[in-house]
Amino acid sequence: MYSLKKKGTEKPIEIFVALFIILAVSMLMLKMFKSQIDDKQREMEEIQLQSDIEQMLKDAKSTCEGLCSEVTQSQCSSKDMAAFCVRKLQLDLNGDRSTTDYNSEQLGGIAVCEDAVYCPQITQCSCGVQLNMVNCKNVLCKYWRDDQKISLVNSNELLLDTYQPGTCDTDPTYKAKRMWHNIMFDNSTNPLKCT
Repeated sequence: MYSLKKKGTEKPIEIFVALFIILAVSMLMLKMFKSQIDDKQREMEEIQLQSDIEQMLKDAKSTCEGLCSEVTQSQCSSKDMAAFCVRKLQLDLNGDRSTTDYNSEQLGGIAVCEDAVYCPQITQCSCGVQLNMVNCKNVLCKYWRDDQKISLVNSNELLLDTYQPGTCDTDPTYKAKRMWHNIMFDNSTNPLKCT
């Protein structure tokens, strides 16, 4: 008689243990499944972020190429070359949804602030001379002096106001020596001023 009672009480314990094991395995499987979903979601977000950055760069290049096209269509008018040279864009180059960061990858080691990227830095344009930042300085000075009749003093002020390096100097990775304006317009050989 005693053995019947023992068997009767063992059955619910065995069922409870089996249910507990099933529950533990199910929890483990759900955790693994959730981990895989989270990994895939992160991967998809990274792909989307990279795609957004690439699209933004394509749009920026398209804008600058449009300005360059105007330069060539106007047969290198000083005004259109100046418009290309001064066109400043704000580009989120790292995808953090802000334009306050420092970036040294876009120009191959030469650094820019995301809130001050100029057309000559992201696309090539040529009109008798390659319109890069250094040549653009000369184009602007000539345009202001010859076409706009602006004095040398005022042209220098205008140039310094026009070619602002940006506001990323508070970024922890900021290195002033790598910034485009320090590399291209050092104070001794090629200062950022009209002559």
